[in-house]
Amino acid sequence: MISDQAIHDAPPNVYPQPRNYTGAFVAVSMFLAFLFVADLYTLNKLNASRRSQENLRSALGQEIKELKNRNEQLTAKFSLLEDSHARQIGALRKELDAAAERLGSSTGQVLDRARVMVAGLQRDQQRQADNLEQQLAQKASANDLGELSENVSAAEAELGTTKRTVDVLAKDLGMARSELGTLIATNSSEIRALRDLGDRDYYEFTLGKNQISRVSGIILVLRKTNVRERSFTLNLISNDQEIRTKNRNINEPFYFYVNGLKSPYELVINEVGYNTVKGYISTPKGAIAEESSSTDRES
Repeated sequence: MISDQAIHDAPPNVYPQPRNYTGAFVAVSMFLAFLFVADLYTLNKLNASRRSQENLRSALGQEIKELKNRNEQLTAKFSLLEDSHARQIGALRKELDAAAERLGSSTGQVLDRARVMVAGLQRDQQRQADNLEQQLAQKASANDLGELSENVSAAEAELGTTKRTVDVLAKDLGMARSELGTLIATNSSEIRALRDLGDRDYYEFTLGKNQISRVSGIILVLRKTNVRERSFTLNLISNDQEIRTKNRNINEPFYFYVNGLKSPYELVINEVGYNTVKGYISTPKGAIAEESSSTDRES
């Protein structure tokens, strides 16, 4: 039996204190909340990125479609240019062959000159066509296609120049030549054609009776007209000298020299009316500017 002293000396019972988990729960809750917010942010970023990619894909698709359309348009435009060049060259060759049969050997030099020019035009056209075709196959971006579009526009401009040259050559076969070898225009259309040819400068005029007119630096005075005989009389003043052309016929060139130039000026009257005439003065290329420069030096 346990004595009272033993019971008194025995240690008291010690019970463990309960743990407080409140702080841990708060920390875990905050961490989970942070993860939730981070997930929401990431999800929003992903959605925004997805929308941006879809917009970019749509924009790229539209741009590719536009580039494809422009490429097709340029291809069609190039084909039209090439066909137009070919038709013009072919038509001119036929005209030359027909003129050769019609005129025989009397215009051999003109025909030879025309054939050489036609061959040159054909070579230039083919070289230009090959160059554009190669560029068209290589171009991909909008900037490249824009540059190619400019090249096609330049080709169109050259086509216009080729057309004018072809027109001039065709008219060349029908125009008369003067004793000095210059082509004689008989109307405004032929004057424009010769002007496009670029060998000489041409100045058209209309002259009334007894009126003083200055054309390309030359003073002209119409004295008389004969409508029935289509002839005229006029005076011209050049280098302070007066020259009288009496009873000249229409489309008959009259030559005179100015300021010692090696090539002459040419006066041609195309139409004779009652007290009026129409015609042109043809000068060597750049002669007016050269004459002005010479006058300035003398003064």
